[in-house]
Amino acid sequence: MVSAVTVLAAAAAASGAATVPIGGGTACPVNRTLFPPMSCPAGMTCKPAPDPNRFHCHEVSCNVCATCCHEMNATQCSSCVKTSCNAARFADYECCPEQGPCCKRGVPLPPSTSLKNCLLIGDSVTDGMAPLVTAKLKDVCQVQLYTDLTAGAELACFNTSGGQSALDVPIAWDVVHYNEGLHSLWPRVNTSDELAQWGQQLGAFTDLLKASPGRPSLVYATMTPFMPEKYLNPPGPPQSDVETKNALAVKTVQAHGVTRINDLYSVVTAHCGAVYKDCDICDDESAYHPEGKCGYHYVAAGWELLAESAATSIRDALSARSG
Repeated sequence: MVSAVTVLAAAAAASGAATVPIGGGTACPVNRTLFPPMSCPAGMTCKPAPDPNRFHCHEVSCNVCATCCHEMNATQCSSCVKTSCNAARFADYECCPEQGPCCKRGVPLPPSTSLKNCLLIGDSVTDGMAPLVTAKLKDVCQVQLYTDLTAGAELACFNTSGGQSALDVPIAWDVVHYNEGLHSLWPRVNTSDELAQWGQQLGAFTDLLKASPGRPSLVYATMTPFMPEKYLNPPGPPQSDVETKNALAVKTVQAHGVTRINDLYSVVTAHCGAVYKDCDICDDESAYHPEGKCGYHYVAAGWELLAESAATSIRDALSARSG
């Protein structure tokens, strides 16, 4: 049952009015107008967010929409930003404890009372496929997006950033589709000790998700390929950081009880080949690595391929949960 406080606070957020944090938190100044104001939990302070060093387009920043600044008109660019960019990218403020990482704003929408509630956690690839996943699941699930944190920060921030940004209230998720995305390749994790720490952080975050309100069903998604690391390491050998981390991640989450794996890496390589430089579903990122077109992101057909896989895995998890 949704409380009157929750309903009133949601209405205030939707109208742009200042919100009163629940539980003694601190209200932050109003952020960008695409999303409601945010608040911070008790014990955390609102501080100005640093420039995320992304490509800027029409006063917002989102790297999955970077090409729109020179390939799309303003209307098309704004549409891309509004549908494909994580709400955290629009936040002027973050929630900061006395020590430890600052946390990005929470998800923008209150939980649905008529549909299931599903959360996507990942990287800019997750950003890119999110609007399609949302559309594919609109009959069964309200999908929200929470991306761009590394494993170490996720542990400290999930209960803040995975809740309602305007209300400082956790959400009982039904399904969480998550991954340690391509952002976690840097700084490089090349030693056995560093990999072990990375795996331990992922395992601890998995346990946190399992124990979060709603006890959600979990789907782990592998990182998509980053083929330039196969040929951008001269004079050294090709690197296989993505493949190494995917193998460790799957082993780790399975050891922590996750049985559903959405192998996005294989979705892409099944279409493009085991090793490739150019593929019809890739965005043209040859400006950054002239030897090949393919890098991090995709064109519409690629986003569709990835979104279909994610939506199917979430729908299957919902079915099993209610069965």
